[in-house]
Amino acid sequence: MTKKASETALARELRANRAKARALFDRCQDVSIIPLGDGPEQEAVALIVYCSSLMDEQESRRIRTLLAEPLLNEFAGVPSAAPDCEFRLREAGARHQAELFDEWNAIEEKIWQGYLFVIAEGWTQAAGFRSAGLTKRQVTEPVSEPSVQGPREGTVETLPINLGMLRQRVGTSRLKIEYVTAGPVLRTDIAFAYLDGTVNGEMLAEFRERIGRIAPYEVLDTSFVEDAIQDSAWSPFPQHRYTERTDTAAASLLDGKILVLTDNSPMILICPALFVDFFSTSEDYYVRTAYATMIRQLRLLAFAIALTLPSAYVAMSTFHPELIPNILLLAILDAREGIPFPAIVEALIMETSFELLREAGIRLPRPVGSAVSIVGALVIGQAAIMAKIASPIMVIVVALTGIASFAIPHYEMAIAIRLAAFPADPRRQLHGRIRAHARLYLYPAASVLPGNVGPAILVLPRAAEASGPSGRVRPRAAHRVDALAPQPEAACGRPGQKGATMRRLLRWITVLSLPLWTGGCWSGHELTDWGFVQAAAIDLTEDGAIRMTTQIYKPTGGAELGTPSKGGQTYVNTDTISSSLFGASEDIAIELGRRPQWSHMQVLLIGEKAARAMTIRRFTDFFSRGEGPRGTVSMLITKGEAGAFLAQRPLIERTIAQQLRSTEANASKYTAKTRDFTLLELTIHSMMQSKSVALPYAVLQRGDPPVAGIAGLAVIRFPEGRLIGTLPSSDSIYLSILNNRFVRGVLELPCPASGAGIDAYHATAAETHIRPVIRGDTVRLEIKTTLNGAIGELTCTKMETEREIERFNARLAAYVEERMADTIEHLKDMQADLLGTGDWLRRHAPARWAAWSGDWPRRFSRIDYRIQVRVGLESTGMEIGKPVN
Repeated sequence: MTKKASETALARELRANRAKARALFDRCQDVSIIPLGDGPEQEAVALIVYCSSLMDEQESRRIRTLLAEPLLNEFAGVPSAAPDCEFRLREAGARHQAELFDEWNAIEEKIWQGYLFVIAEGWTQAAGFRSAGLTKRQVTEPVSEPSVQGPREGTVETLPINLGMLRQRVGTSRLKIEYVTAGPVLRTDIAFAYLDGTVNGEMLAEFRERIGRIAPYEVLDTSFVEDAIQDSAWSPFPQHRYTERTDTAAASLLDGKILVLTDNSPMILICPALFVDFFSTSEDYYVRTAYATMIRQLRLLAFAIALTLPSAYVAMSTFHPELIPNILLLAILDAREGIPFPAIVEALIMETSFELLREAGIRLPRPVGSAVSIVGALVIGQAAIMAKIASPIMVIVVALTGIASFAIPHYEMAIAIRLAAFPADPRRQLHGRIRAHARLYLYPAASVLPGNVGPAILVLPRAAEASGPSGRVRPRAAHRVDALAPQPEAACGRPGQKGATMRRLLRWITVLSLPLWTGGCWSGHELTDWGFVQAAAIDLTEDGAIRMTTQIYKPTGGAELGTPSKGGQTYVNTDTISSSLFGASEDIAIELGRRPQWSHMQVLLIGEKAARAMTIRRFTDFFSRGEGPRGTVSMLITKGEAGAFLAQRPLIERTIAQQLRSTEANASKYTAKTRDFTLLELTIHSMMQSKSVALPYAVLQRGDPPVAGIAGLAVIRFPEGRLIGTLPSSDSIYLSILNNRFVRGVLELPCPASGAGIDAYHATAAETHIRPVIRGDTVRLEIKTTLNGAIGELTCTKMETEREIERFNARLAAYVEERMADTIEHLKDMQADLLGTGDWLRRHAPARWAAWSGDWPRRFSRIDYRIQVRVGLESTGMEIGKPVN
């Protein structure tokens, strides 16, 4: 309710005005009311009123001295019916310094802004003099936005100074500044600025409507304005951005944004702020494009890590351990063994501890805060590991999450990520419906087009930037002005929506409670609940039952990664016997006490007896069902019983399963004496027309104890799917050459005359082309092979001349042709088409294949061929070109 004009207007009598001032500023002891007297009795003729706590004492004394003498001289002998205030001030020479007020409401407001007022006898107006006021903070470099390159000018707590710095940067009449006064008590001045012709008109109208609603509320800081104008108060993701840099504010104006500045606050509010804005800094525009682009993409990566890493770790370790690579899984198992809490509880404990340390470091005095945060993290993290409250892996995950959140350049977004990392399903919080002033929050990423996504992750050179709608060349910005145009869909969180606040609250309660529903302690299984199978060996007993030997990884249980177990063995073997594979696998839990998990099995070994008696499809069918292993599991046929191989100690790797897997892969890659073969490949080859497949052949080599090695190939023929024979390692090399699977290896060429000694040729590349030619009722194979390599060893050959090199190449080519022919003859004897001829016929001669497919193994045994080999010598391997012996 407003007061009557008679109550707020100044009286002509000084005594009434003096009584009004004392009543108005009752118990405001920092307000000085000083009368000025004249004559023998010092009768008061004027009154000086000011707030001493808002004015520098020297400044107030100077103004009083300047005013006292002219006022006393003017009023000497003047009757009470004196001319008005403006005339007297003009006569006293002080009119140009004064502002005139005739209402006590206006006088009170200006008193709190540092004004000094003079009220004289007979005046109906008060003269207000604006003083320099208290000493303010000087313009310095922004504390929250430091930069190596670029301006170092930061805003202060004085609104006129901030507006002046902004005007200095954007010196044009198109920069419009409008004022709003907020609060019946504080009467805080709020200014908002925009660039006319650049800002979207509809957005500006909506902004004016929103900020107009702030007038009844008290405003202490710019953040109070944000609370009043934002779209969604319940979303953790900010829809506005703060800055203390005037260059950032100027760039935002050029980009069509609206700035909000509040008196007594150094922060400038940029409206609106889209998601991509929080991953750019002013320094991005002052460094080279390649570096700025890399850093921006690194920040986006940090955002993804900070938001999803703990949840991803909990999800994979609890529900999808098969997604974790085997070596990493074993390390996690070692770390998790003995931890009393589920992964979700462990994550929440460590996340909460980290947040407490971070908050303590921020709130404590600066010299102490950094020490507390660093030392606290080290001490508590190590103590938690040693006490088995948390695992080292979880400490690493939480630490990486924290470091990634530190990489976000804007504090508001970093806080949002810290909050969003706790729910198990943060996707809801980044839903495309979140808006900032009715604009798509995730623009340009929400519109997945090359022209939109590019500016979000790339910082383009200035020359490559398009001109904006106002015809100016914009600075390198994160988005286009058309992103600020209103969208047809209504904005989320608009004031006045019925029930909107309650719906948001219920939605957030649901989202924040999701960890309780998806945690590993209710519906999932902890890693320590499983027994992770590393290898399985299948044998037949004397009475025809199936013996399954499984190798289970045994966690060390050490507090630190790599700590060996007491027995020095990181695995256990279990034997189960049943009439079926499924029954044998289910009985593992009886001995182990844990349910077997097959997802990380390295190798599947099948004993020679079982491979000859049982169809290979029985194994592929069982191990491809349900919780079966990956298709990348290596398949091995063993000489003798397969279970004996799992009893061997590994030479280098943690388990014999890893040792066999590594031996198979590297023996195939570097020696070509076997081949790398997986469960998936076996499944595919079983459906091919060639009807034969070669698997790695494992043998126990001589030694005490014997060593498990892989050399040679075991041949399986379909449709019966049983073992029919083996190829020695000497033939495996040439089969690899024929199949174009040769990577590198050594070809040993016997000496031509004596038969004693060899010349070793290191083949580094081989290319073979096989062209089947149908001739009547038979097929002829035209085989052309090219070898390249270098001399590895010479014992009986000299290479001092070009002629000697040519003779060596011819001798090697003839020898390779002979060995390739021997290999083909061996395949013909076994009636095993390992050359893929049947598949070629099905594709290129389907009618002929339809007639031949029924007895193809027999026809393959009569196949004809012609081999042509060309050898290339890249290097003799020595300077002198002859053997040293």
